[in-house]
Amino acid sequence: KKQGFGLTSGKLGRTADSEKSYQTLLSRETDPAKKAGLLFQLAQTKEGKGESAEAIKYYNQIDSSTELFPEAIYALGNIYAKAAQTDNQIQVYEKLLNYSPKDNAYRCSSLSQLAELYISAGKVKQAFEVY
Repeated sequence: KKQGFGLTSGKLGRTADSEKSYQTLLSRETDPAKKAGLLFQLAQTKEGKGESAEAIKYYNQIDSSTELFPEAIYALGNIYAKAAQTDNQIQVYEKLLNYSPKDNAYRCSSLSQLAELYISAGKVKQAFEVY
């Protein structure tokens, strides 16, 4: 129920309330999937407020064994793209090279962007390996 309050507060524009709720829940949560959901919500809240450094911190804490991991990587890549930090963008997308399931939409989109980055850097062989 408390998580619902955080989500509702965020939708109402009361991001400080929702952040506090998510932080409280996060400190008590032990389930990796639920923790990933809270971290993802916090990251999106921070990103929505233009606090990219804080968003990156939360996205990076999402466990790679959870379903939200590819979406978090995709979001991280987009933050780095907006900041013209190509090396960081490549590094985060490379985390999905061996990720399963292979048909995850966020994985596929991230790897497509990775291949384009490789091509832009003149690394055509690496781009073909990604495709």
